[in-house]
Amino acid sequence: MKHILLATFTAVFLFSGLTGFPTVVTVTPALAQGGDVLIQDGLRLPRSHRYELYNPETGRYGTVRVNTVPRSVSQGTWIYDRTADEWVSHPSVGHPSPQYAASGRDFRR
Repeated sequence: MKHILLATFTAVFLFSGLTGFPTVVTVTPALAQGGDVLIQDGLRLPRSHRYELYNPETGRYGTVRVNTVPRSVSQGTWIYDRTADEWVSHPSVGHPSPQYAASGRDFRR
């Protein structure tokens, strides 16, 4: 089934330029598919991404494992997804960013 969907998508993408449809496709890195995603405590996190904890007092980043990110976010820690170049949790985007919310709803502590 996945191969059929991939083939269909590829055909539509390749031939869309011939039919006048826009050929630009936006892919959000944080919305990875399949087993590459950790869904925990209301978060949806690609396992293959590099996550960093930001310490505002020192201005430094430190690498953290993906399975520790949900607990850190629930504690209000600022977490950055270096791979996607996006904040998972930061005052500027919320706790967590809606892009990483598993259900699309706001995160509750």
